[in-house]
Amino acid sequence: MKSSFFQRVSKNLNQLTNAEIELIEYIKENLESSKDLGIKEMANVTDKSVATISRLGKKLGYSNFQELRTDLNICFIEQKDSYFKEVQTQSGTNNIVCLLYTSDAADDSLRV
Repeated sequence: MKSSFFQRVSKNLNQLTNAEIELIEYIKENLESSKDLGIKEMANVTDKSVATISRLGKKLGYSNFQELRTDLNICFIEQKDSYFKEVQTQSGTNNIVCLLYTSDAADDSLRV
């Protein structure tokens, strides 16, 4: 099984520039929206160059930006699956309400 985006970051952290680390921080904080951005859009919203984003992908072992973006989508799905597994393992209505209240999923559903 291939490493996820964040596992690849951890393995290669000592090779990354400050600009690449800032880019990763943006992705981490905005994973839901980042997973859908094209390379030019990501460059625009992060104030980084397309070349910086491309170099980051290469350093992390991706053959192209599309492969990196696919991995971000997988990370997002796994993150949401992990959240729902946590909810399922909690017992009692109060625990579920508390988990929903403190999660990003609750924020997302309230915006609808």
